[in-house]
Amino acid sequence: MKRKAYKDERDRVEEVFSRWIEVLGLGHWRVTRHYYDSTPEYREAAGQDASYMTCSPDYPYLKASICIDCEATAEIDDCYLEECAVHELMHLHLDELAQLFPSITPDIRNHFEHAAQTLARAMIWVRDDAERRVAKAFVKEPAQKE
Repeated sequence: MKRKAYKDERDRVEEVFSRWIEVLGLGHWRVTRHYYDSTPEYREAAGQDASYMTCSPDYPYLKASICIDCEATAEIDDCYLEECAVHELMHLHLDELAQLFPSITPDIRNHFEHAAQTLARAMIWVRDDAERRVAKAFVKEPAQKE
């Protein structure tokens, strides 16, 4: 990935994370983002099964590390990027529950992934619905004939 393309993508992703960290009430967490400009370098850091981004929360200390594959995220649209970012941030809210399991089996991991995805989509839907309602409130209704 060329330097300018990497910088532009990093800025695009950072804008999404910065906005949603506050919206989701995670401003008190220390969320470190690690950006990678090549998929092989990202997979080495995040794991071979990693997709666009991965999150490693450290619940007791309210810290998290998120690895982002800029080469991969550059291929997705803004809506899906937002969904992916919110999904990863939902893991911060869910991590406390994960601590209750002595080991995370693939089946348990799938349940956590489903919960993170469901919550991410719900949050985005609520935001979009609120924006529609506000816009509708400001639309002037045509005058009625008497």
